[in-house]
Amino acid sequence: MLSQTVRVFFVVEPDLTQLEKITQLIDSGRLKPMVDRVVPLLRAREAYEALEQEHPRGKVVIPIAPH
Repeated sequence: MLSQTVRVFFVVEPDLTQLEKITQLIDSGRLKPMVDRVVPLLRAREAYEALEQEHPRGKVVIPIAPH
């Protein structure tokens, strides 16, 4: 069987039920977030400037707390 990649773009309203469902999909491996890069909070300005100049192929993540 061939592996198939399906790209889905969506916006999530701050709704607990939706966020829990998305978390389940990610945890189960059925949904894989597309992350272009992770930029430290101290370089947030640089990340926003890059968004204006570049066209990232995924999200630019700025973590605000250690995990």
